[in-house]
Formats: sequence, C-alpha cells, structure tokens
Amino acid sequence: MIGCINHAADIVNGGPFPYTFAPFGFNAFWTALSVIDLIVVVLLITKLSAGLVLAAIVMVLDVTLNSYAIYGVGVKLAF
Repeated sequence: MIGCINHAADIVNGGPFPYTFAPFGFNAFWTALSVIDLIVVVLLITKLSAGLVLAAIVMVLDVTLNSYAIYGVGVKLAF
C-alpha cells in the first residue's frame, strides 16, 4: 500500500507522468504502479495466492526496470 500511496502522491504533485527525469516508458510504468500496487493489495486480502504471485511479478519487474534505468540508461532516480 505504501508504494501505491507514494506513486499516487507523485501523480497528485506532478501530474499524470510526474517522473520527468526519466524517458516516457519508465515514467508510464512507474505511474501505472499506483494502480497495480493497489490491485496487489486487494488480491492479497481477497485471494492470497494470486496476490503473492502478482506481488512477486511486480517486484521483479520494478527492480529490473529500476536497475536498467540506473545502469543502462543513466537515469538518476529521485528518491
């Protein structure tokens, strides 16, 4: 839920694609996480197995994309 809240706050403060320091594809993925993270939370509450699978997929994708953004593209992530 913390991820959902953080991404939603970024959207509220910076518009629909607030990660202007990154190429659009990264920006779109990180923005989509505001919804995807919420879906993970709902699934964890209602269908634990599906929630765990989706949570693992999201974490692998997020770490992979963040790593590529930093080491492949040279994006300076703003934490």
